[in-house]
Amino acid sequence: MLQAHGLGATPTEALPAYFPKPLRTVAGVLHALDWTCRYLEEGPKVYAFHTLNLRTRACSQTIAADKSSPTVIRHCLETWKTLGIPQFLQLDNDAAFCGGYAAPRVFGQFVRLCLYLGLELIFLPIAEPECNGEVEELNGLWGHAFWERQHFASFGRVARASPTFVRWYMTDYAPPVLGGLTPKQAQRYECRRRLPASQIAHLPEPLPITAGHVHFIRKIKPDGTIAILNEPWKVSKRLAGKYVWATIITHCRRLEIWYQRSARHEWRLLKTYGYAIPETVARLKPEFAHSKTA
Repeated sequence: MLQAHGLGATPTEALPAYFPKPLRTVAGVLHALDWTCRYLEEGPKVYAFHTLNLRTRACSQTIAADKSSPTVIRHCLETWKTLGIPQFLQLDNDAAFCGGYAAPRVFGQFVRLCLYLGLELIFLPIAEPECNGEVEELNGLWGHAFWERQHFASFGRVARASPTFVRWYMTDYAPPVLGGLTPKQAQRYECRRRLPASQIAHLPEPLPITAGHVHFIRKIKPDGTIAILNEPWKVSKRLAGKYVWATIITHCRRLEIWYQRSARHEWRLLKTYGYAIPETVARLKPEFAHSKTA
C-alpha cells in the first residue's frame, strides 16, 4: 500500500552502503596518489603519477616510462620535498603500491618507506576507482588540458612539456572546492614538514618494517570476509556489502577491524586478530614522528 501511494522505497531504490571517506575520518594532512597512462604513436606507454593534497588541491607530478615500485618511490620522495610528508596517503591496491600479490602478508618497499617516514597508508576498496575520485579527476584534467591538446612524438617531449601543466594547474586553475583560490594560494596556509635531501640520502637499505599503522577500507564479501594483503579475514556475513576499516598495527602485531554504521554513529570495534610479522619491527625515529593524527 505504501508503494502504491508513492510512500515506500522499491527494491531498486535501496540506499548504497555507507562509505567512510578518509577526508572526513582522519585528522591531519591527507594526500591521494594515483597514476594514469597514455600511448605514444609508436606504441610505448607514458605514465603520469599524481599526488594531490585533498584539502588544498596542490599537486605534484612525475612522468615515467613504467609504474614499478622504484618509480612510485621516486615520485613520492620528490613530492614530499615540496608538498611535505602527509600524515595519511590514500591510494588503490596496485601491486606497485601494496607490494604485489605473490604471497600473503607481504610488506612491499613502498609500504616500508611510508612506515619508516611515519606516514599511514589508507588502501581504498579493491576495484572501486571512484573512491579515489579527487585524484581521478586530476588525471582526467591532465588528459583533457594537456595530453589531448598537443602532439607528442617521444617520451622526452612529454617529460619536458609536463611542468607547464603543473604550473598552470597550481597558479591559474581554481578548483571549485577552493572558492576561487588556486592550489598555490591554498597551499600557503598548509603546515608542511618537507623531506630534505639529506634524510633521503640516509634512508636505510634494505628498509625495515617500522612501528606504525597501515589501513584498509574494504567491502565485506558475501561469505563475510575481507582481503588484507592477500589473506582473507572473517568479519560477519550479516554485514556483507558493508564497508569496514581495517588497521594493521605493526608494533603490536595486531589487526583491528572497525565498523561505522553511518556518519552519525560512533566507530565500533568488530574484530581483533593477532598479526604475526616474521621480522623485527623497528622503532619510529623521532624526526619522523607526527603529532596525534586520528
